[in-house]
Amino acid sequence: MQNDNFDLFREKSAAEIRREKLRAEVKATIIRFMAEAERQGLDAYNAAESEFPGTPDGVLFECLGALGSQQEAAWWDRIQKTIDGEIIKNAIRTRGGKQ
Repeated sequence: MQNDNFDLFREKSAAEIRREKLRAEVKATIIRFMAEAERQGLDAYNAAESEFPGTPDGVLFECLGALGSQQEAAWWDRIQKTIDGEIIKNAIRTRGGKQ
């Protein structure tokens, strides 16, 4: 009887690594395209569907979700920098620049 948990510890073959890398590159291309489409005021999903005909909906939705996650992460970074900057400004104002 084979232990299904064994696969968790099995090293990936070169073919599996190449396949994963290729899939990641394809998804990155679609995500970049979607981001540019949004910058141009287009619907990212529909634009990608037209640009990459035959791409399964699941792949396009995964890419759209990844784009949304990237945008959210960038938003949080901007918020954090804004908050950090305000905290520093308030500290300087409160302390009058004195230690």
